[in-house]
Amino acid sequence: MKTASRVGLILLAIAFSGCRRSAPVFEIREVGCSGNPSDAAWSYECQGTLLTRDNRYSNRQIVVWVLDVSKHHNGEPIYPSGTGFYRLMSSGVATLKTLAYYPKLERFPNGTISGKYENDPGAPQPEWKILGITELEPVQVNVEK
Repeated sequence: MKTASRVGLILLAIAFSGCRRSAPVFEIREVGCSGNPSDAAWSYECQGTLLTRDNRYSNRQIVVWVLDVSKHHNGEPIYPSGTGFYRLMSSGVATLKTLAYYPKLERFPNGTISGKYENDPGAPQPEWKILGITELEPVQVNVEK
């Protein structure tokens, strides 16, 4: 009996060993930043379009887990250890965003200095890493009054 069980498990393992699904391939396109200067700071909002052409997700919604590893103009990370977030991807498309804020240097009469930047340092370097996905399944919700 033990030998038959082992043989059955081995046959199942062999049968399912080739059933691994391939990971979807993603692209990030249309990456750009727009500036929004104010009296207090230069701020930038950057965004990119996340796409997959994988037919499995062309008519579905999935959650995409993302790590923002964008860098300031000088190459230093905006978020030192990265910051994770998720996006809902519908029909193979989602939008990724990151923000950068550069406070203007201001000297007050009492000698206090605020801010860091005398001139606009320029747009950051947006970059995102895709950590994985979560596939969503339809559910039924009954609401009782």
